[in-house]
Amino acid sequence: MAGGRSFLQRLLRPFLPLVILAGLGLIYYLGVFSERTGFVREVLDPGLKRITLPVLNAFRGEDVPVDRMELLIPRPAMDSLAAIRDRALEAGVLDEGKDRWDTAQLIWQGDTIAVRLRLKGGLIDHLRTAKWSFRVQVLDSGSVMGMRTFSLQHPNTRNFTHEWLFHQALREEGLPWLHYRFLDVTVNGGDRGLHALEQHFDESLLDSLGLGPGPVVKFDDEARIGALQQLNERPFDSDPPTTADWQAAVVDAFHTKDVLADPVLKARFQRAVLQLEDFRAGRARTCEVFACDELAHLFALCDLLGAQHATDWRNLRFVPGSDGRLRPIGFDANAGEPIPAIRALREMGPVDFSGTRWGFFDRLFDDSTFFRSYVAWLDTLSTPGRLEGLLGSLAVGLDTALARVRQEFPNWRHDTLVYIHDRTVIRQTLEPRDALVAYLQTGGEHGPLDLALLNVHALPLEVIAVANDRDTLRLRDPILVPPGIGSGPPKYVNTRVRIAESGRTSLQVRLFGLERNWWIKVKPWKTSVDPVAP
Repeated sequence: MAGGRSFLQRLLRPFLPLVILAGLGLIYYLGVFSERTGFVREVLDPGLKRITLPVLNAFRGEDVPVDRMELLIPRPAMDSLAAIRDRALEAGVLDEGKDRWDTAQLIWQGDTIAVRLRLKGGLIDHLRTAKWSFRVQVLDSGSVMGMRTFSLQHPNTRNFTHEWLFHQALREEGLPWLHYRFLDVTVNGGDRGLHALEQHFDESLLDSLGLGPGPVVKFDDEARIGALQQLNERPFDSDPPTTADWQAAVVDAFHTKDVLADPVLKARFQRAVLQLEDFRAGRARTCEVFACDELAHLFALCDLLGAQHATDWRNLRFVPGSDGRLRPIGFDANAGEPIPAIRALREMGPVDFSGTRWGFFDRLFDDSTFFRSYVAWLDTLSTPGRLEGLLGSLAVGLDTALARVRQEFPNWRHDTLVYIHDRTVIRQTLEPRDALVAYLQTGGEHGPLDLALLNVHALPLEVIAVANDRDTLRLRDPILVPPGIGSGPPKYVNTRVRIAESGRTSLQVRLFGLERNWWIKVKPWKTSVDPVAP
């Protein structure tokens, strides 16, 4: 017997490398096949989670009720949706099917409701997993939780519970907000697991918020999605086509056909189009077009909660207010991100009110009235204790939302340290160290002071008083000192102050938009030649 095994081993030994290579090839093929078909991602992994997660949740004690919504989609429609999804995964963006709606049925709390639906989401993070993103619209006169239009999507597309907290914070701050919650979804009897339900823009939203008849308008980003698809076709990184720029975006409304059929809504829409075009062209300033303080409040809150994604031009939504100005509705925040800088500084660079730049944020923050309001809201929201009070008021609801999410995603953590980071960035920006450098150029005992001022901060500063050993002069008109560095050589502001030189001179300074101030010392030139004299 031993001799037989030895003979067999000698016979097979030359083929062993081929067997190993074939085995590795088979494993690789099965891996590629399962990835392409989504078998592991969409079948095996969810099936394992359905077995393991109840056990884990029982140990954690986090088993909380989760409502279930069922979708019944006819097979031909489902096949069509799958084909659109496959083409989107190949192209890298969802650039078709947004005008194609399929009828279906929705079962909610025992009621069967007629709906129509389509795939949604420009980027394929909405389609990669079995949790396809759907836009759902209730037909006839029905509603679901008071909503006629809403989205269902993977909780990860909006950063899980951070988006829930964002909308609840909007509500607490008295700003327009969307209904946002977590529930389980079944499609044609197949369990798709936990989804985020997000209210969409229609008359039921406007009615619930008391925002008037609408319409809801936006800068449409369809051209940008097409540009992203073109970029995906290029082998190497490159600049996007100009069609991706906000200047190329069409001003549009939700449910445009219905809007144009209603004389009142049509007139309000046409006015909103003209307002946004005047803003884009520089013919109207921010506070002439938008509800200035409300927009500033939204921007500041987005800075605090790491929700700056909501302030991109492609995500902002507006509804005409009673005074004709456009009111913002917070949406698609992807909240909970540590911010690199406040929104006013993130893309546009130093704020100088020059009116010479044409980016979206340049146009917004070029209005000094809007900037003042924005800085004031940043100061208010980042005041010690304000964040803690907000989080405390939402703690019970957040615990429930977290428990629901962790039943399927047990490793998810709602990291509030992000908000602490964002608040620190805000406070350090509003309370800069050594932000203004001031030099005494010329002058004498009986003459005025000639000063050279260099603002090394990225935000504008104001000089409001001058003091020396003899006197303190409160300036009737503060001296505005725009940022002096960032592009090209330092830019000094040369000014003359009518106070006689006497001993040490100091300046009282504040950030433009705030009342809080501090004193700095004026330095003498250390050379006989004035390097910044005109």
